[in-house]
Amino acid sequence: MRGLYFTIGTLALSEALRILMVNLQTFGGATGIVLQAQAPQTYQLYWWALLLAGLATLVVVAILASPASLSLRGYGTTRTWPGRSGW
Repeated sequence: MRGLYFTIGTLALSEALRILMVNLQTFGGATGIVLQAQAPQTYQLYWWALLLAGLATLVVVAILASPASLSLRGYGTTRTWPGRSGW
């Protein structure tokens, strides 16, 4: 999908997932899930977010350093990749 079709498809997928989450009782349905525990302090959230950002950065660096990154980079340079990859 390209251009406007990609945009419409993305919006449709996000709306379908939102409706699914609202209707599933596993996630609390329309009322949500109420946490019984006390919320963490702001500084704890900061450190958890910093750790998560650091881990995400390490994963991206590891992927870019791997040989598989060459094939991933090749897909971004051409518009005909589905035909060459068997799609």
